[in-house]
Amino acid sequence: MDAIWGSLSLMPASEVMRYCHGKGLDGSLRCESGTTEKTVVMHEGHVLQAFSNDPREYLGQFLINFGHINEEQLTQAFETQQETNVFLGRILVMIGLVDEKTLRDVLTVKLRETVLSMMGWDKGRFHFNHGEVPEEKPTIDVRVRTADLLEEAEFRQTAWTSIRQVFPHDRLLLEVSASDVPKEPEHPLDTKIIDLAIEGQSIEEIGLSLHATPFSLYQRLLAMHRRSLIAPLEYEEADEEDLLLEDVADETDTEEVVIEIEPDEAHQDGEATEVSKLVAASRKMLSKNRFVEAEDLASKALEMDPHDAAVQTALKEAETGLLAELRHRLLARPVVPKISASPEDLKKRRQDPTERYLLKRFDGSKTLSTILKVSPVKEIDALKLVRTLTAQGVIRLEEPDE
Repeated sequence: MDAIWGSLSLMPASEVMRYCHGKGLDGSLRCESGTTEKTVVMHEGHVLQAFSNDPREYLGQFLINFGHINEEQLTQAFETQQETNVFLGRILVMIGLVDEKTLRDVLTVKLRETVLSMMGWDKGRFHFNHGEVPEEKPTIDVRVRTADLLEEAEFRQTAWTSIRQVFPHDRLLLEVSASDVPKEPEHPLDTKIIDLAIEGQSIEEIGLSLHATPFSLYQRLLAMHRRSLIAPLEYEEADEEDLLLEDVADETDTEEVVIEIEPDEAHQDGEATEVSKLVAASRKMLSKNRFVEAEDLASKALEMDPHDAAVQTALKEAETGLLAELRHRLLARPVVPKISASPEDLKKRRQDPTERYLLKRFDGSKTLSTILKVSPVKEIDALKLVRTLTAQGVIRLEEPDE
């Protein structure tokens, strides 16, 4: 047995892990859900390494969330890393921001969180390469028993059921019971959550502000709700068009797109479905290097059928092309984002949490690339937003001061 692969809709990630562990298989398990990818290295009943392209699960984000460093210090560490090409964790120890024990503890939490969040996936694809274990050991060796992770995954599944009964989505605001706020918080995050809730931040905004992973945040929210410290605050839902930021490109991208689907572009098993039409149209745009349209079409197809492997592949290819294009346009040279819109105009905008998070950091003091490195927002999402805000005149990109 050299490899195992399949659909997570037929065999969820937790069951794939359970199967490999039960069979005593060592190797590398890669799972993809949408455009998020995670890889787990299993060896002798333990998980040795876990990698993720979700920026919320990067080492720096965990260190900020736990209060060991701040964004400025993480920026400093990245600058040193660029000069020395040394692993980020080792740099943080070298420059005295964290000690070895702290780094080991946080790396262990990072490994657990990456694996456990992946084990909740029930859509996407998986591929297990039997025997594929890196020979080179990491600088700091951390490992977690696979059996412990499987047990905790079952607990999380139950916990998420309880969480969603109270907090059904992350756009909720939170009402704070000021009279019940204790002087000594039960958890270090509680005070920060209360302060941000009082500011009027939604759950999603609080997650970005704290650089928190979803489960760690909601776990605290549920605990605080049970102690009557906070309560979800419902509000009148706006139209969906208002909740979503319009994806505006510059004038060179505003050419009207007319999509025609040829009969032979449909699936061979009969009349083309809407999903197959969208995938075919996305690939047509991709062949013309029309990455914006290709990504938009593939995203719509994914909404309609998140389990379709062809849809996921189309979206991944479109996002890869779009990300390369955005990097070329926005990151090829150092630029500093500065707000152009007046405070009055900003108040009139219906800003989503990502926009609010980034606008707070577009104060003209840092380059765009520096801001993105310490951001919990996916690079492609942040760059798409920068493109939109620039086209709308909300921000401008300037040369950095010498």
